[in-house]
Amino acid sequence: MKESKKFLILLIAFLSFIAVFLGAWKIYHPGFNYDEVLFVNGALNGKTGAFINKKIMNVPFLLMEYIGALKAWIYYPIFKLLPFNYWTVRLPVILMGVAGGIALVAALWKGYGRSAAMAGAVMIILDPSLSLFSRLDLGPVALMFLFRGLTTLAIVSWVRTQSVKWAYWGVIFAGLGIFDKLNFLWFTSAASVAMVLVYLDDLRTFARTHLKATLILSVIAAMGMGIAITRAIMIAFTVETPWRDRIPQALGLIRLVASGGGTLETVVGDGLRLEPWMWSGYLLAIIAGFLGLRTLYRNKESKRLHQWSILTFILTMLAYIATKSATGVHHAVILTGLWQFILAPMVGAFYDKGRTWNTWLTRLALLTVFLGSIYCTQANVQFFAFPSNPNWDPGNDQACKFAQKHPNATFLTTNWGTGNPLIGWTKDRPTIIDAWTGFTRNADAQWYVSILPKDSEVYIFTRLPQFEQVPNSATPGNRACLNYALESNHVGHEVVATCNNWKNQPMIEIWKLKWN
Repeated sequence: MKESKKFLILLIAFLSFIAVFLGAWKIYHPGFNYDEVLFVNGALNGKTGAFINKKIMNVPFLLMEYIGALKAWIYYPIFKLLPFNYWTVRLPVILMGVAGGIALVAALWKGYGRSAAMAGAVMIILDPSLSLFSRLDLGPVALMFLFRGLTTLAIVSWVRTQSVKWAYWGVIFAGLGIFDKLNFLWFTSAASVAMVLVYLDDLRTFARTHLKATLILSVIAAMGMGIAITRAIMIAFTVETPWRDRIPQALGLIRLVASGGGTLETVVGDGLRLEPWMWSGYLLAIIAGFLGLRTLYRNKESKRLHQWSILTFILTMLAYIATKSATGVHHAVILTGLWQFILAPMVGAFYDKGRTWNTWLTRLALLTVFLGSIYCTQANVQFFAFPSNPNWDPGNDQACKFAQKHPNATFLTTNWGTGNPLIGWTKDRPTIIDAWTGFTRNADAQWYVSILPKDSEVYIFTRLPQFEQVPNSATPGNRACLNYALESNHVGHEVVATCNNWKNQPMIEIWKLKWN
């Protein structure tokens, strides 16, 4: 093995280790979020239909209308062999996300060479959004990172080799990404259109040379994309946001993700506080990149691949912006790594000029990106211990651990936030009724209380009033509806446990019901 190749492999391994280490550092912060573990009931094939939209032969197939059960399948053996905890839930997705980054770097190596891959390794693998969005799996996004990287690697490999094998792998990876979550269509559609615009002659040559494979792949791709697009249209919901508001909203979310503070914004707030640390190195890299663009474009194949990358990024971004219901940072994170995939070969070409000042400017830029990315990642992790949003508070997990000691009881959740973690921590052993939507109106709450079993222990999780009105939570007043329902059904209760938040303030009360 050549020394240069060995060095690059060691560099990728070293950076991947850092990304995984920082992504898993203090892995118990923050507490589990309701959406983070929505796959758990599917992974356990639980007693209830919570987040199991469709089954085939009694196996969960869709968790939601637009989210497949692939993650649940992956975690089924994990939860069979290991307990549910922060490590078993978060470490696998960190590894998936970082693996997706490695696949993008491998695509740079195959497409442009060693220098582009070195620059991409620093910028992509260490991007805080890659490891930390995977850690919390907001979206979910970890499998999206993985399949986006693998699809890109397959496309670049096909471009360089025209191999039928890579054409099949590209379709397979794209299909798995769409099955995992429908908004993967943003990327697959963008990449496909960019392929036609940039590589039309190559596609025609491939079709003439490999007619059978082309027909098979075309039918599979057309059917898959057709079904996915049709389903996306059917389940899409209209958001009446004027374009004058939508465009700055979407660009603001992209800025948050690119600043390294996307997860910080979600858990704590003020994610842009890290922007200076993140962008000081990238500004130097952008300068070096533009100075290297002319050199990069002297090679016809590198020029075409770079144009494909730019078109894919732009079209993916436009698809995201056009989807007005995509209002979270976890939607904007689809672009993480793609813009570095454009920048890295430019920086690599600048470095390859061989001049002394080119070498030192590139090294300074990448060193600054390296240090800034590490600082932003560890800062996110440090702040995770202080969530401003109660939905991320470890107090929710404390309440769930209470239920572990009562496997034969019935537990009723009346607020958004504890149902899915409760299923996970108890591995669905107690009877769990996640009914927070039923406690926004008195009549619905009264009905839920009336159907509770009177011949077993029944516990209710209820947040104190000051913790009810939070982002993404139920309508304030759930506790009032609960009290009304208990009084109407002549049911008493006693407080058997109180769970505190990270500030040591009482946040959740656990009530044991007393039937009069």
